[in-house]
Amino acid sequence: MAQSPNDVDPRLPALSPAERRFVACYLANGRKGAKAWREAVEAGAAPRVASRKAAAWLARDPVRAALARAERRARARTGAVIERYAITEERVLSELASLAFSRPMDLMRVTADGGAVVDLSALDERQAAAIAELTVDEYVAGKGEEARPVKRTRVKLADKLRALTLLGLRLGLWKRPAEGARSPGLGGGFAGGGLSALLAEATRLAQEGAVNQEAREGAQETREGAVENLGECDGDAS
Repeated sequence: MAQSPNDVDPRLPALSPAERRFVACYLANGRKGAKAWREAVEAGAAPRVASRKAAAWLARDPVRAALARAERRARARTGAVIERYAITEERVLSELASLAFSRPMDLMRVTADGGAVVDLSALDERQAAAIAELTVDEYVAGKGEEARPVKRTRVKLADKLRALTLLGLRLGLWKRPAEGARSPGLGGGFAGGGLSALLAEATRLAQEGAVNQEAREGAQETREGAVENLGECDGDAS
């Protein structure tokens, strides 16, 4: 049977309902204390007031214990996902390389009149991995005797710049951005190195549909495990 955050240390007082909502919101919103306070406790609190009160609650023993347990559960889930899907640095780099070096011409065929049509018949596994979105529309154009079936295929490739940036960072081709700074193609601050940093960004790519379905399922399991037994952050302040 899974433990609740209150079971971390029986000597600690139990989380109150408000504390439980606060912890759930804090974990759900990226550990923004003031935002969690307004969502879970006092919706109309001014930013300074919310920050001060959130800091005080984060120092409470039951809240600290609940957060520590959530962190341990998240690490355990992450490890299980890595093992389950055989996520290694080599595999992550291989997936990123598939995205980084994808070429639109691999998905096209040049016609005799110099035009180009989408042709996926000769795709190999690595080329297919770079497809972020595939849409096929079938309809009838024209009316009466002039009616003819039309099949339109649209292909969207994964973000090459983001994948190239990650690979360049890993290979030391340029300096890593400072903590919190924005980096070209990353859509936000990216700092730190090694497998953990690559996995974090690869997970984000997976959530956008750029990597395989298994990675998306694994990322979902990890997120759910971090807030298990804490309930939902529904923003219903009381």
